[in-house]
Amino acid sequence: MLANWPGSKPGIVIIDALDAARKLETQAVLREIVGEILALPNSRWTVVASVREYDIRQGTNWRSMFRGSPPIPAYASREFSAVRHVYVDALTDSEIKQIATPFGALHALFNGAPPKLRELLRNIFNLHLLAELLNDGTTSEALAGIRSQPELLDSYWQRRIVGNEGRRDHREMALETIVKKMTAAQSLQVPRSIRNDVDPDALRDLEQNDVLRSDDSEASGGDVLLFSHHVLFDYAAARLLFLRGRNADALVKLLKEQQPLTIMLGPSLTLALIDVWNAGSPRTGFWKLGFALSAATDLPGVAQLAAPMVVAEVANDINDLEPLIAALDAEDSPKTPAARFLEKLVGALFVRINGGMSLVGPEAGPWLELASRLADLPGKSPIRICRPIIARVTDSL
Repeated sequence: MLANWPGSKPGIVIIDALDAARKLETQAVLREIVGEILALPNSRWTVVASVREYDIRQGTNWRSMFRGSPPIPAYASREFSAVRHVYVDALTDSEIKQIATPFGALHALFNGAPPKLRELLRNIFNLHLLAELLNDGTTSEALAGIRSQPELLDSYWQRRIVGNEGRRDHREMALETIVKKMTAAQSLQVPRSIRNDVDPDALRDLEQNDVLRSDDSEASGGDVLLFSHHVLFDYAAARLLFLRGRNADALVKLLKEQQPLTIMLGPSLTLALIDVWNAGSPRTGFWKLGFALSAATDLPGVAQLAAPMVVAEVANDINDLEPLIAALDAEDSPKTPAARFLEKLVGALFVRINGGMSLVGPEAGPWLELASRLADLPGKSPIRICRPIIARVTDSL
């Protein structure tokens, strides 16, 4: 159709939210369409597609398809230096001020927010959620201690799903049914006929609370339901399917049984891992889940890499890594779950290094201290795995 479109002026094909295409067949169709457009001889068409960092990081096919140099260096991510992209950065203080000034409570909360919450609110979706909570009557004091997106989503869940009317179980059961239907269909929408399978009052509550909404587009005929934002689907799956990472054996069993869903549920797995990490030191639940994922060598790589990526992003102290060090000390073999975890952690750290993270300095994290501790272990496998990190630091000096 585009090849025969009348005219000679440049044209743009816009594809919004590639990450919303969770079904493998849908992703394949989109890649085929984009590939055909890019392959048109002397084409006047440019493809512009929006996607989350998580999905372009995991989607090697998309990176290959859009291979090239960023067109505007000032708006580029170092992590994706070989991908033609425009990076939409986090909100600046002036942008947040412009958004929040008409809403006094939001403006005051951001100005007085501790560093972790302040950084969290530079994401427009997180800022929107917090504004919704304030508008619902949640106090600034109750929100000031939030440190991560799962904690913010938990506050939203407590307000919109749990509530105080005694209808939590009805709403969560309805959401669990909907999430399972979506994952079975590998789609982020379900027919409205699902009302026959759930409590209709719970369904009404979820729509009134803007957790779910109807798709009123002409294409759907208004006959489908979807989450008001796909991150809400991700979090609902993290809570209701992955049980917030609190049952490692059940989570790994589910992923093994439904391996084709690993890509669809990848963001949910990350949210569950961050949630269980935030459950407190010594991070016992997290490491149990992380080692269980590493031991399941038949899982897709995206599932085995999820926990190491979380550690690379959130570990700030060597104490967070003590369970890993102890496991490596207990058995010296490159094939143990702990050794496999360390190998993928090194890979995850290089992803962050390529994105601008430094291994030296006050903001460097515990990684050189980890290498030092591993060098003191009697076994040789751990320090051998860490050698690329040490070489990278040496080269930078």
